[in-house]
Amino acid sequence: MPIQTSLPFEAVTALSNAQNARQKSGALHGAGLYKNNEMIIIREDIGRHNALDKSIGAALLEGLDCRDLIAVISSRISLDLVIKAVRAGIGTLIGRASPSDLAVKHAEKWGLQLIAPVFKDEYFISGASK
Repeated sequence: MPIQTSLPFEAVTALSNAQNARQKSGALHGAGLYKNNEMIIIREDIGRHNALDKSIGAALLEGLDCRDLIAVISSRISLDLVIKAVRAGIGTLIGRASPSDLAVKHAEKWGLQLIAPVFKDEYFISGASK
């Protein structure tokens, strides 16, 4: 179901704008942590899982509480990414592409809100409803 708020569009745009290495290479995944209309951590890697690991690790090293952050991924959301977000205490995970069925099923089970895919003018919420 399309939602009226602009937060997912702003978060995805902020991630895209912050991906300097991807802009040069055209081939890297990005993961960021978003709070208060700002991408506060951004990491890139050839693997989407590694990009999220790096972002969560950076947040923990900086002493940030992941429960206050929204994770944003430049790619598809898989079960592995749901597990990483839940274990870190993140409540919302935004992705540019559709989540897998297993990702949605387990997000619902574990209380994670998924917002994906984020298109130019709409997005869909699945997983836990907040």
